[in-house]
Amino acid sequence: MACGGGGGSSSTAAVSGDTPAVAQTNYNGPGSKWDFELSSDGTFAFERRNRPGSPVTMAVDGDYAELSNGFMSLTVTSATGNNAPDAGDTGWAVEIPGFALLLKPTNSDELIPMVQAGECPTGDFLANWVSMRSRDGADATDSTQDYLGTFAYNAQTQTATIPGNYALAGNFAPVSSGALPAGDCQNGILEVADAAVYLSNQGSALVHTGLSEPEEASILFANPPSSIAAMADLDGEYAGVLFNQSPDANTAAVVPATVLCNAGLCDVALLDDVTDTVPATELDLNLSGTLDWPETGMITGEIVDGGDAGAILCTVSSGVGTQESTLMSCVGQVAQDNTKMFNLLIRG
Repeated sequence: MACGGGGGSSSTAAVSGDTPAVAQTNYNGPGSKWDFELSSDGTFAFERRNRPGSPVTMAVDGDYAELSNGFMSLTVTSATGNNAPDAGDTGWAVEIPGFALLLKPTNSDELIPMVQAGECPTGDFLANWVSMRSRDGADATDSTQDYLGTFAYNAQTQTATIPGNYALAGNFAPVSSGALPAGDCQNGILEVADAAVYLSNQGSALVHTGLSEPEEASILFANPPSSIAAMADLDGEYAGVLFNQSPDANTAAVVPATVLCNAGLCDVALLDDVTDTVPATELDLNLSGTLDWPETGMITGEIVDGGDAGAILCTVSSGVGTQESTLMSCVGQVAQDNTKMFNLLIRG
């Protein structure tokens, strides 16, 4: 697939005239503007735009297969437009069915996060967010730089606010919060000033700020909070993605990961490919912080790589999507260089 950063639209419908009917699930999100459609006949299609409402710059069709380890493999059958992939090119994704999709395109070092799309929420909601992209030059050891927090949406006023922000440094120090101007939500997308907010009627959001200044752009991934009653609630096997925003020459930006958690201690196996069974690298994720801190549905800890460690925080969303999955969205300091951030997004 192609380069870029985030999208899809989301609804599920049956296409009339087919026997049996073909169900379609759509997702969308930012990076540019992406729309992704999965059909129950094993095909997918997505489109890329520079921003919401602009012309399509790339269109891709292909086939997908769901793997037993929780990943989805994608194979391009046809594509047109700028930087379009070739037929036969492959990519992969992790789907939280009916809720969200995490896409790794072929010719790209980007991770494209997407939420269910289609309709503007009719009710207010509160969510927890983690940074998926920070401005150029951001420093994860700066206790005044926010990397996570809370997100609120008021359906009546069509206003999005960021009522609570926190740093990764300074023991997750609180940072001043703010609000986006009121806007007009159409088809699940709220456009305000120089930002676009992709809203889901399931209480999720992707916020893309700095549309006209890529070096100042940020992307926030917000999902509904679930209170963590006990550390054992997080036990289990997960499949997902490790995303380094600023990889060095020896690391890949987007890496498939399988995770096994037991009593807050998680083994993270990084794979070269989604079909691999033997990890290329292993990390330790130790979720040892206070439950539901600094906000409900959050847990802190550290990521350990050999003798190096960095702070990390994960938000927990339980019982989401059509399969009542658990989504853990984590943001942390790269163990070998705490000034850089990374994400670990996993579905169980």
